[in-house]
Amino acid sequence: MDARSKIVERLRTHRTVNMLLDLAPSRKMLYRYLSNLRDEGRALVVGRTRGANGRPQDVWLNRKDKADNIEHNLTVSRLVDAFGMPFLAGPEVDQHLLPDAEIGQLCVEVDLGSMDGNCMEAKFIRYVDAERPVIVVTTTEERVKTLLERGSLLEGWLLCTTLAEALKKGQAKNWKNTVYALDKVLTKYGSIHEGSTP
Repeated sequence: MDARSKIVERLRTHRTVNMLLDLAPSRKMLYRYLSNLRDEGRALVVGRTRGANGRPQDVWLNRKDKADNIEHNLTVSRLVDAFGMPFLAGPEVDQHLLPDAEIGQLCVEVDLGSMDGNCMEAKFIRYVDAERPVIVVTTTEERVKTLLERGSLLEGWLLCTTLAEALKKGQAKNWKNTVYALDKVLTKYGSIHEGSTP
């Protein structure tokens, strides 16, 4: 796969130029690729964010999208990169559940603390009949506890962690093992509950 195709593939989720630098020999060449892809309609600027240095940065995607929730969408991108596994995002995900991403059988939700508990609980209700595990990655341990309480209706299908823990160096192997184990159990038994029958 050539560099331009790799860029379009990576732009399935929101990205800044800094998140694409490994796909081009130089920043200048990356901007040239992005410019050409934009001219072809295969890459679009969908919003802006502030970089670590405080300067505005364009946020790129390979399709049109709303400009709201840019930070949320960039967090989803960082997360799926950290997991280092094939994933679905955007229009590729289950359109009934609408998770932020899907990795194998695992539905991924990102909570940056802006959604109140009632809204998050309403989101969890969509997962009740789906019998698919959900991981919610959020901001603080306190928020993790709140979400686990609000998500009690998922009866064992809900996992929660902080963003710092999920992005911790070396954590990707743990996520791969977790997703692999969940997929194996769901494929064999159709459920992760103890005592499930095939």
